[in-house]
Amino acid sequence: MRIEKSLLIQRILLLWFWVMCCYGFINDELFGYKHNLRSLCLLFDDVVILLLALWTIREKWDYILIGSFLCISWWSTCIANKLPLIIWINGSRGFFGMIFALPVIRYFWQNEARRERFVAAIDKALMAYLYVQAFCITWQFIRYGAGDRVGGSFGNGYSGLVSFSIYLASFYLMRKRIRGNHFVTGLLKNWKLIALLLPSFLNETKISFILVAFYFLLLVDVDRKWFQRMIVVVPLAVFFFIGGLFVYLDNVKNPLGEAGSDISEYLVGQDVEYEMGAAEWHEENFDTPYDVPRIAKISFIGFIFEENPENMIPGFGVGIYKGGTTIDKTPFSETYDWLVAGTTPFICHIVFQLGVVGSVWTIFLFVTFFIRRPHDTDERDVSMQLFFLMNVTIMLIYSNSWQEMSYSFFMLLFLTLSWVPKQQEKA
Repeated sequence: MRIEKSLLIQRILLLWFWVMCCYGFINDELFGYKHNLRSLCLLFDDVVILLLALWTIREKWDYILIGSFLCISWWSTCIANKLPLIIWINGSRGFFGMIFALPVIRYFWQNEARRERFVAAIDKALMAYLYVQAFCITWQFIRYGAGDRVGGSFGNGYSGLVSFSIYLASFYLMRKRIRGNHFVTGLLKNWKLIALLLPSFLNETKISFILVAFYFLLLVDVDRKWFQRMIVVVPLAVFFFIGGLFVYLDNVKNPLGEAGSDISEYLVGQDVEYEMGAAEWHEENFDTPYDVPRIAKISFIGFIFEENPENMIPGFGVGIYKGGTTIDKTPFSETYDWLVAGTTPFICHIVFQLGVVGSVWTIFLFVTFFIRRPHDTDERDVSMQLFFLMNVTIMLIYSNSWQEMSYSFFMLLFLTLSWVPKQQEKA
C-alpha cells in the first residue's frame, strides 16, 4: 500500500515531535540522567528536521536564509576564528530549529487539503501534549519538589522551556475555540485549557507570571471592543495570577533565589567587576561554574569585545555553547567558561557567536518571520502574533531557548498557525 507523500511527511513529523518532546522524561525516570543518551536524541532531532527540510523546501527565501546563515557561520567559525570544521558543524546545530523548522511547517500550507489535515492532527497532538505535561510535571514535583528537575516531558533542566510551550499550546487552542464565539461562553466551555496552565507554577520558572498575564490580556481580539472585554479579562487574570502565586510560594523553597535576594538582583546582579570576581572565585573553590545573572551577562558584551576588538564583526564562531564531551571546547569557552555556563540570554547567544554580522542577519530573519505569510492566507490573528512577539522579546534577555529544537518548533508552528486561511476569513 502506497502512502501519499504529504501524509508520510506528516506522520514522520508527528512521530519526531513526540520523540523530541518525551525522550527526556522517559530517560530520566527509567534510566536516570544520561548525558550521552540525551546527546544522541538531540542529534536525532537535528538530523530528522534537516532531512525533512531538504525534502520539503520550496520557497527561494528559505534557500536564501539558509544559504546566508551557512556562509556567515562558516566564515565566522572557520575563517575568522580558524576553528575546525567539526566545531562549525556541531555549533550550527544550535540554529537548526530557527532555519529548518519553518520550511517543513510551511510545506503543509501549500495545499488546502494538506493544510486542513495537518492542522486537525496538530490540534489533537497539542491537546494531548498539555495533558502529558500535566502528568509529567505533577510526577516530577511529587518526586523531586519544585526546581529545574520539573521539566515536564522534556526532563531535567527544561523547566523554562516546558512553561513556554504550555502557554503557546494553550493560547493557540483557546484562540481557535473562542474565535467567532461569545468570549465568556468560550472561556467557560474551554476551562480545561486554562486549568492545564496550573502545572506551570509547580517549578521555579518565575517567567510563568509574566506569561499568564499576557495570556489573558492578549486572548481577546485586539479591536474596538478590546477595552470592554477587559472588564471580564482583568479580574480573571488577577484571580488566576494570585492562585498561581499561592501555588508557587507554597511549593518553592527559595522563591527569589538561593540567597533570598530580590528579583532585580536575581536578574541583574551586581556590577561587572563584582560578577567577574565572583565567577573567578567560584571557579577556584567549587566544581560547578558560577551562574552569572542574565542581564549581567549582557553587560559583559562590551567588556568582552573591548578585550577582543578583532572579534566584534565576526564574533567568536558558532559552537562556544557546545562541546566538552565528544568534541573539544572552543578557546572562547575555555577562557570565559564562567560566561557561557548557566542560562544565557539570546542576545549573548547571537552576538558572542556571530558578532555584528550575525546580529544583522538574525534581525533580518525575524523580520521575515512576520512579513512572510503562508500560502493562501492574508489575514493575521493579531493577538497570536503579539503573543509571539512578546515571547521573542522576553527571550532576548531570558534564555537562549531558540537553540533548542523543541522551542523553535513550537514558536514557528505557533506563528504559522497565526495566519488565518482565506476561507476562514470569509466565514
